Amino acid sequence: HQLHQQKAYNMELEFPLTEKYTYKFSLPDTYSVLKTPSDIRIDNKFFSLSVVSKKTDGVVVITKSYGIKSTQIPKEKYEEFRELITSLIADSQNQIVLKKL
Repeated sequence: HQLHQQKAYNMELEFPLTEKYTYKFSLPDTYSVLKTPSDIRIDNKFFSLSVVSKKTDGVVVITKSYGIKSTQIPKEKYEEFRELITSLIADSQNQIVLKKL
């Protein structure tokens, strides 16, 4: 999906939204983690996005949360909103890289 570079009008969303997901991956002793997704933090008065990855004792935990704080996105702030959506899309393509021991 491509988002427009600029908006001529203010953007109106249906309702504020907050969602949080936690994913836990337990690894067998025969694997180690080479790479986890990079952490992301975006927060302003219109929206927030946080993605945090942690690895400890054979378990990888990824916590994602995002929120839309305002139903009105002024056209002047559309680029920031677009950045959030682009980050969400990019984050959905991140991978955990494992190595077989």
